[in-house]
Amino acid sequence: MITFAFLRKRVRQSEDMSFENNCYKITFTEKENISLFGHKYDFHLEGVVDCPEFVVHFPLLEKMAAKFGMTLELAQGFHHFFEDHKDIDQYKFLLNRMNALE
Repeated sequence: MITFAFLRKRVRQSEDMSFENNCYKITFTEKENISLFGHKYDFHLEGVVDCPEFVVHFPLLEKMAAKFGMTLELAQGFHHFFEDHKDIDQYKFLLNRMNALE
């Protein structure tokens, strides 16, 4: 799972406030002072997604939700979620609609 600590470490290590692999690219607008909530970054997934996203520090979010009687149902990284759901019809439909499968 991509965590707040992972994002902060990677952007601080980069020279141009971005990092990428063969699937995605993440670009921050600021290298320091990355807040636990709401710090904007741009997420680009070639040919599928190009949009702003926002940092959420998950442990703090869980604590805040617990104060309102809410409990965690699922915490799963994208890869594991994809593997668990890719063969379910409603999710296959969405993946095909997004042209996300090669």
